[in-house]
Amino acid sequence: MKKFLIVALFLSAAGAYADIVIPPQFETKVKCTTLTGDRTGKPSDEAITKWIAKVESAESLSAETKSVSVSAVGKNKFLVCATYKAENPQ
Repeated sequence: MKKFLIVALFLSAAGAYADIVIPPQFETKVKCTTLTGDRTGKPSDEAITKWIAKVESAESLSAETKSVSVSAVGKNKFLVCATYKAENPQ
């Protein structure tokens, strides 16, 4: 009987420990938009920078852009995607 109680206590303690989950503090997100090209035929660096700043400030004060990709999707239209790290709301 004593062994059974010890095993039961151990298993219940292990089960209680398994229920504790700590979510990650930061998560990786991706946002995209379409931008029109300027007279050079591509979106200006200034337009891309303004859009990234807008995304970061809307997300959180601690958002940090990791990468930006620009792809042509039509005549004078470009898909701009930013991958960034933002605080995970808890």
